[in-house]
Amino acid sequence: MQNTWKIADLEIENQVVAAPLAGISNPVYRSLMRQSGAGLVVSEMISDKALHYKSEKTFKMCETVEEEHPVSLQLFGSDPDTMAEAAEYLNEHSNCDVIDINMGCPVQKNH
Repeated sequence: MQNTWKIADLEIENQVVAAPLAGISNPVYRSLMRQSGAGLVVSEMISDKALHYKSEKTFKMCETVEEEHPVSLQLFGSDPDTMAEAAEYLNEHSNCDVIDINMGCPVQKNH
């Protein structure tokens, strides 16, 4: 069985992906997950609206460090215009390897 896989031209060394965890998946955590064997690490969800309104906290969530690569930044939102704007921002201003679009269901949960 082949363990490596690709996203576009990015080769990932194994099939272990450290899933995003809200409030936890910062650069230190992601670096630890890479050191522990994850082939790819993913940021916590980054809001398109927060990037649009220039949230400093959200800008910090977009920061990466060399030790965590390959790294994916996960973007979420519901407006096509602000999603495009946010994806363009990440593409131009971050050094992430992947921009992951979270396509969660927009329907309200039944409780």
